[in-house]
Amino acid sequence: MNNLRIRILTIFSLLSAFCFAGNQKNETANVSLKITLNPAISHISGVIEYLFPSDSVFLLTRDLKIESVTADGSNIVFEKENPAESNYSSTYKLPFLPKNLVIKFSGVISDGSFPKTISNQNRITSQMLELTDLINWYPRFKNNNNCTFSLSVLAPKEFGFVTNGIETENFKTGEIKETRFESAKPVTRLFLIGSAGLKNTTFTGNNFMVEIYHTKLPDNYVEKMIKSLSAPLNFINLFINRLAQTT
Repeated sequence: MNNLRIRILTIFSLLSAFCFAGNQKNETANVSLKITLNPAISHISGVIEYLFPSDSVFLLTRDLKIESVTADGSNIVFEKENPAESNYSSTYKLPFLPKNLVIKFSGVISDGSFPKTISNQNRITSQMLELTDLINWYPRFKNNNNCTFSLSVLAPKEFGFVTNGIETENFKTGEIKETRFESAKPVTRLFLIGSAGLKNTTFTGNNFMVEIYHTKLPDNYVEKMIKSLSAPLNFINLFINRLAQTT
């Protein structure tokens, strides 16, 4: 099973998304995140930039290290609070609320980083990557307002990725491929799923869409899977539409 990973994403599952801070004017913030992955050693490093954060306390999973924090162009000293928050994270507090904040972080997220129930959905291995909101795998503010985001992922060229955003471009430089995503609308949390040789098959029904992500499934098997899913999803969509008409 470890060599065969299937992800089926529908419009219902996209409710799990990307959470960053809003700004001081109560407008939707834009956040930029760039990460570099080395799946062979389960390593991740990243830089995240917030404009007008509305909170001075942020969380990061305990296995990742804060390398630097720059606020309004200057390096600042931050405080690590205790006790740690849930989701196996550490809590950090800024000395003031800046207009612009840049955080660099890095570390290892492996199969054994968390209890089995959590590691099954949050790990980086040589063949796949799963990062969900069960852990704070990027610096995330406790004040969870919606935001738009841009995400850049640098990884070995054979890896493909999916997140709750739209892929805008990808290009290769030697053995490394950079994949860029943009949010289509404000969202609340970010997940990232990737695998070597990841393929994507899309099925569109009546007011819904199903995306099947896989690595080694035969095309005829995927077609059968789509056919078997279409009937129940059409029924669910019809039920929701009728329920909306009666309320």
